[in-house]
Amino acid sequence: NARHRSLTDTLIQLLDEQCGPLGLTVASPRSHAQRGGHVALQFDGAAPLSQAMVARGVVVSSRKPDALRFGVHPLTTTHAYLWRAVQILRDLLATGDWRDPRFNGPVI
Repeated sequence: NARHRSLTDTLIQLLDEQCGPLGLTVASPRSHAQRGGHVALQFDGAAPLSQAMVARGVVVSSRKPDALRFGVHPLTTTHAYLWRAVQILRDLLATGDWRDPRFNGPVI
């Protein structure tokens, strides 16, 4: 689907530009055909980072040991939402606010 491709390609580009210099790596394949319905990132501390993002209204999940995942659905996800989500992620990485002890709880 062209919309899904546009959304995931945009997300990867934003992540590379905005968060790559802050230690986050896109782990998903760059090819849309191989990527599937989500974009996975590699980051030590993915679990508390995902909890901090959820606390700020961004829907993500984490997988052990170091994966943060964005589920991108073409019917419910917008380009504006992705832009906002990446800005929140960048802010959390830049400030280190994701290290707050309240984000070290169990992940469900």
